[in-house]
Amino acid sequence: MEQERTVVIREYDSPTEAAIVEGLLKANGIQCFLSNVHNPYPMPLGNSQINNVKLFVLEKDKDAAVALIENPPSED
Repeated sequence: MEQERTVVIREYDSPTEAAIVEGLLKANGIQCFLSNVHNPYPMPLGNSQINNVKLFVLEKDKDAAVALIENPPSED
């Protein structure tokens, strides 16, 4: 059985913002997960992106996930 490949589609400074986007994707049927949520360095370390929260999706869902993030459904 071949494992499905995951890709990083976004990086966030804020775990809260990342969690909101994760919820949006999951609510629309896109499997995803976050990494580096419990970073021991809450403040940015200079110009480094080492402490960013990364949002992963399955490679096959990448285009749909990016489209959803860039054009979220409006609340009626």
